[in-house]
Amino acid sequence: MTTEQNPGPAGAPPVSPGPEPAGPRGAGTLGSTIAASAATITALVAVAIAVWDNVQTREHNRLSVMPYVVLQRSQRDSAGVNRGELTMSNESVGPAILKGLEIRVPTERGRDTVLTTWGSAAPLIRRQGLDVLGWADVVSESALGVQRGSVLLRLEAEGDSANPRMQAFLDRLRLRLRYASIYGEEKTATLGDW
Repeated sequence: MTTEQNPGPAGAPPVSPGPEPAGPRGAGTLGSTIAASAATITALVAVAIAVWDNVQTREHNRLSVMPYVVLQRSQRDSAGVNRGELTMSNESVGPAILKGLEIRVPTERGRDTVLTTWGSAAPLIRRQGLDVLGWADVVSESALGVQRGSVLLRLEAEGDSANPRMQAFLDRLRLRLRYASIYGEEKTATLGDW
């Protein structure tokens, strides 16, 4: 091994360049290569965990605001008048975007007629001896708020709770309400066997 000496200033002893690195050329960078690789892998794992966490958070948010609409029928007597009512209510913490309502009205001949508005169903209901007091049609893309409800149909019939027309009609009436969450996922609520 030869070393050259650098001449220093006049009268000064010569300066040597220092010791040569031990081992093969570049062997001193192996540790820094391993450290850089470990840092890269750690960064990629951190990015993957952040993406997964974001996906899970979005799924949680989507599920936490999923609407749950309930359709109900009720019947009560008041001073010899039998009243029936159909209602819908949103029992969740997210609004329901209403898409449409299908109404299966029972007829005297035993066949059901499928309609989409109470206005078209009212004459069939009146033919069964029931008075239609009022209704609310479902407007597509309207919203049913959180913990809110709405009356769909109000009926009346003379007589007490044993009035067979009111009870038979409410038992045979079928409803299917289509609605969606704010994320666009569609669901269906039914009243009776559809």
